[in-house]
Amino acid sequence: MRFAFIARHRNIWPVAWLCSALDVSRSGFHAWLNRIPSDHRSDQKCRYRKRLTQGYSTMFDTDILLQDTQEILAAVPVTVGMALMIFVLSTIVGSIFALVEYRRVPVLREVIMAYKIIFKGVPMVIVIFLAYFGLPPAFQFLFSLLGIDFNAHNTPNWVILVVAITGCVAAFQSEIIKGALNAFDTGQSDAAHSLGYTGGQLFRRILFPQVALTAIPDLTTSMMVIMKALSLGFAIEVVDIFAQSQLTAALNYYYL
Repeated sequence: MRFAFIARHRNIWPVAWLCSALDVSRSGFHAWLNRIPSDHRSDQKCRYRKRLTQGYSTMFDTDILLQDTQEILAAVPVTVGMALMIFVLSTIVGSIFALVEYRRVPVLREVIMAYKIIFKGVPMVIVIFLAYFGLPPAFQFLFSLLGIDFNAHNTPNWVILVVAITGCVAAFQSEIIKGALNAFDTGQSDAAHSLGYTGGQLFRRILFPQVALTAIPDLTTSMMVIMKALSLGFAIEVVDIFAQSQLTAALNYYYL
């Protein structure tokens, strides 16, 4: 019944278009292709091959590739230096936080728990913007109280980025080190005290080697988090390796 309706109304343009589409689909793609003259098809193939060859030669131009690689590699020392600085500082701060919680210091323990809840829940980019607009006035007020003549508004942006990411990553490092401390058997410390070990000897010879060995896998994972977090510094004009690659590609439109 539907085909009879189409046969009666072939002169109407939507129906005619539908009939031509059905004819093409029924005859097949090769039959439709045969309607195009052979010389026209060969010209199209030649133009397509030429355009494809030009695209590949442009994409893999060694001169442009080497120049872009040199510009991107120039940002590697800055990125690695900031990452190592953030890793060391966040590990030190996180270790202090973990020891305070491990020792169950009454007031500081609750303050550190609140700190970790806030910095683990707030997005890192918001912390970076708050540090960008809040740290220079705070430093200026602190220096004025101490009587130090220093313009804190000239603080480099990379310093603000390091402080902001360190504050965020320290909350996660604290959990890693706290888990490693909880995995330590307290019976070993009792045995060390019975043998006359001091607190420093216990920490240096027994506690620290075992805690460090337990925390190393998770600490290496946090290094990857730091490297990815550094790309957020482009929002406050800190150019790392990821930002440099975007700038290089935006200048010459080669996004390889």
